Amino acid sequence: MATGAEIVATAEAELGSTNWYKYLHFCGYDFKTDWCAAFVTWVFGQYGLNRIAVPHTINCTPGRQWFIDRGRYETDKSTYTPVPGDVIYYHWSTGTEGKVQHVGIVRYVDQDYVYTVEGNVNFINGVSRVAYKKRTRLYSSIDGYGRPYLDNAVPDPVGDPELPDGNPYDPPDEYKKWYQYGSSFKWWLYGRRK
Repeated sequence: MATGAEIVATAEAELGSTNWYKYLHFCGYDFKTDWCAAFVTWVFGQYGLNRIAVPHTINCTPGRQWFIDRGRYETDKSTYTPVPGDVIYYHWSTGTEGKVQHVGIVRYVDQDYVYTVEGNVNFINGVSRVAYKKRTRLYSSIDGYGRPYLDNAVPDPVGDPELPDGNPYDPPDEYKKWYQYGSSFKWWLYGRRK
């Protein structure tokens, strides 16, 4: 079993990575799609905890449902205090009620903010990467927190590097995308191959 601190350290070791293939391939996919959930799966998988502590998925909404089905999903942002290693889910878009579009790993929280490590963020010249994020704890787009099955011996984190302000990640809806392969198009729904 791993601690939340070990999960966070593994995620942080990937900072700056643009290797979407590594994360998606770990989940059994060799095509490019949104990879935030695959990153989370990969991190927990380094401890053999994918499918045990967290869902093994490349998709956010079924991943959240995994936690809900086990009674391990917290939605009350005013009373629940996330801990390192928690899985944070975001709902970005109106018109997609019941779905979440992004996921990351909680590093730590303070009174006002939640600090995370997330994959498929901070696009530079069209290339996404693993990066730190900082958002207010009551941020309206935070849907909730999955509580993975981890060793509870999590030390208090100290400090945080300076984080630049601006540009919250605003991804397109991941549940419906078109991908072009040569001259043919394929529609991917929840990552299942047609």
